[in-house]
Amino acid sequence: MKRHLNLMSSKACMHEKVRRCSRFWLRTLTATLLVLLYFGLAQWWVYQQESERRDALEVQYEPFRQFKVENAKVRKKTELLLAQEQVPLRLSEETPVAALFGLVGRVVASGEGQIHLEGLQMTHDPLATSAKGPRSRAVVLEGIGMHSKAVTEFANALRTKIPFTSVELASTEAVEINQTIRQAFTIECAL
Repeated sequence: MKRHLNLMSSKACMHEKVRRCSRFWLRTLTATLLVLLYFGLAQWWVYQQESERRDALEVQYEPFRQFKVENAKVRKKTELLLAQEQVPLRLSEETPVAALFGLVGRVVASGEGQIHLEGLQMTHDPLATSAKGPRSRAVVLEGIGMHSKAVTEFANALRTKIPFTSVELASTEAVEINQTIRQAFTIECAL
């Protein structure tokens, strides 16, 4: 049994159905847009918070970035200087031979004519090679002394007056020069 009576025309009924359906979809669309807006704003807020944190970290990192750039510049300058100054650097590693001649000459002169040098040779000591640094240099002195005591005094003077790391009297032998017996010697000094 019907409790109501519809006095609307079929066109008006159709229009009412379309209106109800439109309202339903409008409410659904509005609700969906509100939900999307809510989640969008929540995501935007999280993004803003992370962006502010990132910006703060970048401000803290800036001195390190500048240090890295300066370090790269210094490294390039150092490499350029090393390339340009290779010869002077290698020369500076060597002990100046002229200064060494002067020091040995002073020690010989202090012997009051008892010692005569015949040779001074600078060589690399093959036994003192190392993986970390340059090879040790050695100086070999050859000469003639008036007697063995003069040769011993000369070796002791080399130990005290010249900064050699070691001075060793390698060999001595008696030789005859102009019917006089003299002492030929070889002294090895490590720099």
